[in-house]
Amino acid sequence: MHSDREADLYAIRSLREEVTHARQAVDAIATGRYVLPYENEIRDLRQRLAYKEREFLDIIAAHERQLQKLSEDAVREAVAFNTALKQKEDTIRELREERVRLQEKHDEDRDRLREKYEAEPTYPPRRATAVAAELARLRRPVNLHMKSGSLGDALSRAVDVVRDVCRNQNVELVCDYSANLGLLFMDENLLVDAFLQILHNALDAMPEGGALTVACRRVVVSGTVEIVFTDTGPGMSRAQIEGAFDHSLSTRNRLGLGLFSARRIVEALGGKLLLSSEEGEGLSVTFILLMGSKQDRGKLQFL
Repeated sequence: MHSDREADLYAIRSLREEVTHARQAVDAIATGRYVLPYENEIRDLRQRLAYKEREFLDIIAAHERQLQKLSEDAVREAVAFNTALKQKEDTIRELREERVRLQEKHDEDRDRLREKYEAEPTYPPRRATAVAAELARLRRPVNLHMKSGSLGDALSRAVDVVRDVCRNQNVELVCDYSANLGLLFMDENLLVDAFLQILHNALDAMPEGGALTVACRRVVVSGTVEIVFTDTGPGMSRAQIEGAFDHSLSTRNRLGLGLFSARRIVEALGGKLLLSSEEGEGLSVTFILLMGSKQDRGKLQFL
């Protein structure tokens, strides 16, 4: 009896609980609070997905901002580089224009001076004093200050003086000699002056440009050295060569002091000055000098 009753009470309680759960479910459905199975997990997943999407969008936005900044920096650097490049190009163009202008001015000045020089009378008054002084100097004996020195240094001194003149006059200067030419017992200043006389004569013979060669060679048998100056000017006829050392007249109808003065110096140093030319084929002037120091010169026989 008691067992049956307890079973009935248990069944009644169970039924009441089911009814209560049913009523709660009905109430939840009616109020919208009923949750289907797995809906909580789906809602969590959607929330996490939305968070990840926002995070991804933030990263993309940050990268886009960084890329925009880099692009702006690159544009600024490109503008600065192009500006600097344009300034350099403008400077180079201005320098080139200035160079052309200076070259044109130089050519005009050179042509004007050349025309003025060629149009001068034979002995213009302003040159008379200098010519008279030069003639008076040539009448006096050569005052030598002899000492051993480097022939190469003396020759280089003379050549260096006319380098710019050659460049401005479109004359190609060819130096065919070694700096180590040996010792020479000489008056170096006078020998340099003799070299310059010949160099200037050669340049005067090539007003429209040409070539001027300076060459040296040693003659061991005679103990001498030969310095040869060769130009590509109009040259000299045989008659002109025979009278070349007459200081009264030159091939340009002016006082011919250059060759006369150079030979006077070379002979005072115990050497010789020789000319070689064919009319229309340039002129060669050869210095022949004894090599060696003061002690060596007594052992040499000049040929």
